[in-house]
Amino acid sequence: MPQESNQYSLESLRSLNPDLNLPNANNVIKLCNWNDSLAKGNMQWRAPYDSLMQDSLSLVQMERELVRMDAALVQYFLNPTILNYFKVKAQFSMSKGPIDSMSAYTKELHAILRELAVEYSDYPLAYSLQNRLHAIEFSEWMEADRLQAAEFDSLQQVIEKVENNSMEELVFSRNQTMQWHIIAVIGIGAVIILISLLLIFRLRWKRQIIQLTDKVNDKSEEETLVQKLEQARREISELRVVAKKKVEPALSDAISPLPAGASVSATEIAQWNDQIQQALVKIKSHCEAGKSTMGVPTYMSILNDTGRLSSLVQQKSEELIALLNAKKDTK
Repeated sequence: MPQESNQYSLESLRSLNPDLNLPNANNVIKLCNWNDSLAKGNMQWRAPYDSLMQDSLSLVQMERELVRMDAALVQYFLNPTILNYFKVKAQFSMSKGPIDSMSAYTKELHAILRELAVEYSDYPLAYSLQNRLHAIEFSEWMEADRLQAAEFDSLQQVIEKVENNSMEELVFSRNQTMQWHIIAVIGIGAVIILISLLLIFRLRWKRQIIQLTDKVNDKSEEETLVQKLEQARREISELRVVAKKKVEPALSDAISPLPAGASVSATEIAQWNDQIQQALVKIKSHCEAGKSTMGVPTYMSILNDTGRLSSLVQQKSEELIALLNAKKDTK
């Protein structure tokens, strides 16, 4: 039995537009909103509405038919008269795209037109729309049944494959039971042998670690080496001293002793001073030659001490010479 026409609404029809996968869906939504404004007498959108409807790049033919169908339904729901019904019917007959599709939008549109046709006693159109709805539902049912049958066939094939594989595995396992027993015995024997080898290697390894630990803790060889190094260092130092004594003449032999008593003369004091100064010069030259092997503080200390000794000897020599000259003058 037909239901009341107010069961269906334009909002529910518009909500199904995304099911059509329109290429310019935003433009369609904009034009449908302008349909509401134009139907209520707000003509400010007339110029952009006509421009957008005529633009072939902004809309395809199916989108134009959908917008015109929406405009006719807006006019009817705003003023439900027989004249507006015939406008909706005429536009529906020209809308091939929405009519021929199998979408939810098409089903909703056919249901709305069927209720309007019943309301205005247009039974031929209502009958054809009802048959179209039955055909769509039957096609959907057949598609669902086909998918279920395909899924059932797929499951049946999987079950048969599993059963065949299970039987093959059962036969194979029965034939291989003895072999698995033999393999298991061999495996257990191999594991026992490996465990035995690991225990033997572990005992040897522990014995080697203990021996190495004893060698590390034994300090006798290290102490012996240290003593030998100390002895070698002392011998090298003694050899250096002996070699230095052989190469360098003794300073005591190079410097004549200062004459004692009152027979010393100024000339002898001057000669003695010269000998000391020459010895100090040799010491300085040896320091210069060996400064690369000695520390800077040691080198500077030797030079400073040698310089102070030279100045002191020079000063004392001059004082003795002056004293002797003064005594000669007095006589």
